[in-house]
Amino acid sequence: MNLRSKNVFTLFFRSSFGLPLGTWIVVSIVYYWWLISRINVLETQNKVFKSQLKLSQNAMRQIESDSTYKVPEIPDEAGTLCETVHIALVCMGKCTRIIMPMLKSLLQHRQNPIHFHFIVDTAADQTISKLFDTWDLPDVKYTCYNAQNSLSQVRWVPNSHYSGIYALVKLLFPDILPDTLQQVIVLDSDLTFLCDIAELWNMFRNMTDNQLFGLVENESNWYYDTAKRWPALGRGYNTGVMLLDLNKIRKKINWTKVWHSAVNENIERLKQTTLADQDVINAIIKKDPNLVYNISCQYNVQMSTKTLAKGCYGEDRDNIKIIHWNSPSKYNIRIRDADYFKNIYLSYVNFDGNLLKEKLHTCSQTEPVTYKINHSDLCSSFRAAQRVKLRTHLYYMEYTYDDIDNFDVTLVLQLSMDRLQFLERLVKYWEGPLSAAIYLSDCEVTKFESFIRDWSDTLSSRKNIGYHLVFKHDDCLVVAAFETQRYRASPPRSKAALRARLANDVAPFRAREWPRGHRATNYTKWINANAPYNVSLKLTKPLF
Repeated sequence: MNLRSKNVFTLFFRSSFGLPLGTWIVVSIVYYWWLISRINVLETQNKVFKSQLKLSQNAMRQIESDSTYKVPEIPDEAGTLCETVHIALVCMGKCTRIIMPMLKSLLQHRQNPIHFHFIVDTAADQTISKLFDTWDLPDVKYTCYNAQNSLSQVRWVPNSHYSGIYALVKLLFPDILPDTLQQVIVLDSDLTFLCDIAELWNMFRNMTDNQLFGLVENESNWYYDTAKRWPALGRGYNTGVMLLDLNKIRKKINWTKVWHSAVNENIERLKQTTLADQDVINAIIKKDPNLVYNISCQYNVQMSTKTLAKGCYGEDRDNIKIIHWNSPSKYNIRIRDADYFKNIYLSYVNFDGNLLKEKLHTCSQTEPVTYKINHSDLCSSFRAAQRVKLRTHLYYMEYTYDDIDNFDVTLVLQLSMDRLQFLERLVKYWEGPLSAAIYLSDCEVTKFESFIRDWSDTLSSRKNIGYHLVFKHDDCLVVAAFETQRYRASPPRSKAALRARLANDVAPFRAREWPRGHRATNYTKWINANAPYNVSLKLTKPLF
């Protein structure tokens, strides 16, 4: 447009070069006529484009109103990655501590959604619920069934198993578990998984209409001593890993009557069960071998004192699917390959449970909530920390306390592993109940247990201390602490207001009494800082 204006300007001054004024006027009129016609053409084209754009926008609005995009969903159907695998475990008494490595190994290898069915007592109910609510694992559900009042149904059975009455609770599964649950994998708590549990779940499809149990053969000659042992088919079967078809059991037999009969027929001669539910189930199978589906030995490689497991895997240790620590000595069993298997177990003891929170694939439209971070917000990291759930394991060590006079005071404190030795000094002066939240990582749990059990006579003898483990998730945020010497002083509402009062009535917390305790905050740097910064804490003097 500027170029054409320049040309017009030039034409108006051509008269100075000898052109008649009339000719100049005619040329100017023709040029303006041509320019106006081009503008009309452009306006017409512009109207067409606007009309087309409007039609396209209306079409898009119609599409958006008719349908909304949905994340593709894999159905929860047999044979798919989103078929839910149901697992049942007895977790009563001291189970909540020893079950963790097994859960980690199982979850680390799984692909499918998992629904855990925990048979618990009152104490374990609280611990398991808090653990899974704070762990917040994707595609993992759990249900707790408090069987405290159901123990009377098996208490009449004489039993010498080291787990006591809890070892008989599996016999009550068809009654305790809901009728809507048709099939379930029953597991002991002393297992280490090296495979996807879906491999076991898929075996339900191979079972015949008559087969109620899926079991691995017992890997010892225990049941061959027929004079002292409960009746069994050959070497018998180990119930540490069991497929239980609840639907068939409820439809085909009177389960309570069947297992009661098995106990009554043998208890007079044998006086008691030694292997608890395993003895009773083997006696049932002995009478009707068609009830059992044989699972390969690699899915229950048994680490007992007189194990014959070597005959299962031979020299190919990579062929093992599940390790079962079914000796009373558990992970300290001294047999061939024991150290190799124990190292695998210890790797899951130290395994970071937060790694299991990564979503594998989409099995439903329910997705985790994401938050947009406003990087201009200097407190964004603090606000993000409010939304983090820290995995919490309540009452990790054995806890007992009797309130004698209905008037007692509980000392509550929190600390990290580097201050554990100070806890030992404190409890020497505090005989009452104590609740301690320990902030640590998975790989520090063994060190924590060892310190309490093996290195501190004071802590190991105390049962009225509730140890609650809170597992690390990224770094901690340390807030600068201040105090005022004034009584009922109003707190400052901003950092600027706080800075203005530093020279008057506000000072760093305990700056006079113990300056080294909060020196790591670096208050001089904090005053001018506009973003979080790293600090290092080094104590040169004990707290107590």
